[in-house]
Amino acid sequence: MASVFVSMWCLNTEFSPPKSAPWPAWCLNDLDAKLEYLEKLVGNAHQLAIKNNQSKVPDLHLFTAPEFLFASHGWLKRIDDILAGNNQKAKAALGKKYYEICDFPYDEWSKQKIAAKIFSLGNDKRFPGLVLVPGTTFWKKAKFRVKPVELEDEEGPYIRYTSPDDTRDMRKYITPGSALPPVTASGGINRSVQGDVVGKLTQKIKTIGSAVEERKIDVDKLISVRNSAFVGSSWGQWSYDKMFPDESEYAEVFTIFTPGKQSQAMNLGGLTMGIEVCADHASGALRSQIKGEVDIHLIMSAYVSPEDSNFCTKKTGVTVFADTRKPNVYAGPTHEEVKSDWRYTVKEGGTLKQFQINM
Repeated sequence: MASVFVSMWCLNTEFSPPKSAPWPAWCLNDLDAKLEYLEKLVGNAHQLAIKNNQSKVPDLHLFTAPEFLFASHGWLKRIDDILAGNNQKAKAALGKKYYEICDFPYDEWSKQKIAAKIFSLGNDKRFPGLVLVPGTTFWKKAKFRVKPVELEDEEGPYIRYTSPDDTRDMRKYITPGSALPPVTASGGINRSVQGDVVGKLTQKIKTIGSAVEERKIDVDKLISVRNSAFVGSSWGQWSYDKMFPDESEYAEVFTIFTPGKQSQAMNLGGLTMGIEVCADHASGALRSQIKGEVDIHLIMSAYVSPEDSNFCTKKTGVTVFADTRKPNVYAGPTHEEVKSDWRYTVKEGGTLKQFQINM
């Protein structure tokens, strides 16, 4: 039987957080300060896990946090107002409604810095048994190229968007009837969720296409955004790219979401773990793509409802639900809530909850 500890950092990283729960200090720090504090918090959590495990190092210590833990938080002009080209007078009349709080993507250099830190800490000999998955990193690739092409579909001509390092037609991810990511071809997908996502992204591409054609936005400013989870441990290093986007991934007028391609089961010293990010869980991405079930099903989200039918854990396994609103751990075939026996206030915001599980 393996002793497993889960340290879940519960804080609000949600897109446009409610007034009753504003962003914590963490979200407003610069990247270097975030990485320095992450190391400190992981170290404290690991020592607490050992202390709470009768002074024994757990066989596995999973440290996790919600989606968008690493994002550049700030203010964003409303898309419709940007496209309308509103002037200062109109802006003043709109007042507070003119801006929205938003998660902005980090650049690729910052993403690499975050991933390197996570991989390094996960394999740090000071933290034996640590599996570090601190939420997700929202980041952007290089500029898009826009290639007008002589193609037509049921809606008429369209503009093809491709990224510099990839000649895939970005349109295929948002055309009704074709796959968003490859996972949509599987039978386990929630089709109502898929249809909702496809509809929103189809409208988004029309908005961008029209704006480009009418020269309301600069084509060179178009970027590809991704939402990635990095896993650091002594058993290996992995990355997982979110497959199904939600509002925060395509809220900015110059962004197009690029989905991940594949789920996987990670082997952690004999225990297996699978990951989903927010809307992936609503779509049943993990269950539809891997064979069998996992010991640990990790879901990180800004907010998504837990779906029992999409849980992908063994009868002796656990589902770790790192959500900004309803963080929890569920165990066993009946998905019973696991009580958090230890809670600690985190200086930079939120609470650190620890769960002890024997598997």
